[in-house]
Amino acid sequence: RWSGLSLIVVYHLVRVGCGLMLMFAFDGLVKLLGFKGVTRILAFTFAFSAGGFGWLVRLLRPDFEPSDFWWTEAYAFHSMMNFPHFAISSALILWAT
Repeated sequence: RWSGLSLIVVYHLVRVGCGLMLMFAFDGLVKLLGFKGVTRILAFTFAFSAGGFGWLVRLLRPDFEPSDFWWTEAYAFHSMMNFPHFAISSALILWAT
């Protein structure tokens, strides 16, 4: 209320901020593990763009509902978009380890 911004704007700002924190925390973990160059970029890209192989299961069995279509907490990108509190808690866990 003190910022004068609407609730929707504050939610999206927090969502983006928490997502960035998770990305920086994961990047720190990748650096800590010793990944360099292309391997580091690939690890970062796979972690934040991967959604599982549910699309392949869906192609082979259209009647089956894969978990990555409805379980958004399992994938970093989905959780950053939907649940900012999950992204910040994951970032804090990565920074604590």
